[in-house]
Amino acid sequence: MNNILQNIILGITLAAPVGPASIAIIKSGLQGGFFSAIKTALGVITADVTYIFVAYFGLASFITIPLVKTLILAFGMVVLAYLGFQTIRGALSKKEITITERPVRRNSFFEGFAVNISNPMAVVWWLGLIGSILATSTQAATNGSALLYALTVVIGIMLWHTGLSVFSHFSKRLFSSTILKYISIASGIVLFGFALRFGYNAWLTLQL
Repeated sequence: MNNILQNIILGITLAAPVGPASIAIIKSGLQGGFFSAIKTALGVITADVTYIFVAYFGLASFITIPLVKTLILAFGMVVLAYLGFQTIRGALSKKEITITERPVRRNSFFEGFAVNISNPMAVVWWLGLIGSILATSTQAATNGSALLYALTVVIGIMLWHTGLSVFSHFSKRLFSSTILKYISIASGIVLFGFALRFGYNAWLTLQL
């Protein structure tokens, strides 16, 4: 249960940094209301789940090899540290995070899916993240339940995007440039924390 809660927190942290997916959800909420925003969020989550399946079926058969497990944990550490660094760097830059106006689109689900599935970094950090989760899981990586365990990250992503949809529907003032900047900084710090955790687990694996 503790690991599941950590995965949910990790999912929230991964979803919180302000990027193309978050901006798409906020835009939909401000211009089309809650249901438009939630459909965009579902599109984003569908793309995430697609990448999770790709990562899982590409890595699951190799996780039981100690050297591979160590390398994957180290890779996950580097990916999360990089995400944390880029998140904080972007938040502290002089460029403001803004939400430009545009006409409301009816196919908001496909818009959210397209924004996330086309992100060239998404498949890279999902490979690192899911591989690290499977490597630290108490369940066998070859067990089908390990995939469900990895999918608990999506619960956190869904919780964040749902909250984002609600807030964007009810208040524009919550999404000032300053608030978005603080959210990104906090998310970057937490991502660094998870990176350290994966690095520590990689070090422990080397000691076996």
